[in-house]
Amino acid sequence: EIPLQQRAACASLLGKLVSQPMHGPRVAITLARFLPDGLVSAIRDGPGEMVVTALEQTTETPELVWTPAMAASLAAQISTMAADLYREQMKGRVVDWDVPEQASAQQEMRDEPQ
Repeated sequence: EIPLQQRAACASLLGKLVSQPMHGPRVAITLARFLPDGLVSAIRDGPGEMVVTALEQTTETPELVWTPAMAASLAAQISTMAADLYREQMKGRVVDWDVPEQASAQQEMRDEPQ
């Protein structure tokens, strides 16, 4: 397991990227493909320790649904994407990679009433 201090630093870095004027909106849109809007807002608002706490807890409100199962599914999905990209790069290829349209924890919510 990655130490809390390191995870909080990563969350803070994501918050700085989301808040950056030029590229922040694109970073936020990319994060929103994986995370519910409430968690993207938490990343933007920080601090990193609060973001880590929010990612680790179960939240079921009208604005935000996030469970450990969703977190585990997302972690597995990102791990698979990273491994696939790494394999392609190791073949000496230049990979023009982008986040797949349906790559998201949001998929699990598609059948939920809105």
